Amino acid sequence: MTVRYQAIGRIVDGQGKGVVNVEAVLLLEPPPPDGPQLDALFLREGMARQLDQDGSLSKEVGPAIGLSDTSGAFLVRVTGRLGSAHAIRLGLDRSGRPPFETAWLVLRKAGRPDMTRTVSILGWQTSPDEWGKFANRLPTILLPGK
Repeated sequence: MTVRYQAIGRIVDGQGKGVVNVEAVLLLEPPPPDGPQLDALFLREGMARQLDQDGSLSKEVGPAIGLSDTSGAFLVRVTGRLGSAHAIRLGLDRSGRPPFETAWLVLRKAGRPDMTRTVSILGWQTSPDEWGKFANRLPTILLPGK
């Protein structure tokens, strides 16, 4: 079984203005540590969002998934597969807990250090196969730095 989540968020600076061109990746497992593994994650996710190797958009995709616009708004999507551990837990757990309770949002902006935020996804609505128009809301994120 596959679970899909779609979420929107906003990234602002210290003055509350939107920060443009921040890459955002939503994960259902802890992200790799800084370094080559994290770089590979962004490259892999960027290719899924139709970005060229140099990081520029290869074609118009509306508001790019995972790339903040001039108001700081961004859209992220994540897909998770339920493995045997989830199936066993869901079969034994009568409390009705969802298969995923936590997600990790990793943000990257050129010239600034990468930033990871842990997000509770309890109560989030899942998305259909074609994603649909509904998106869960992420809290506004303050991007420290310049």
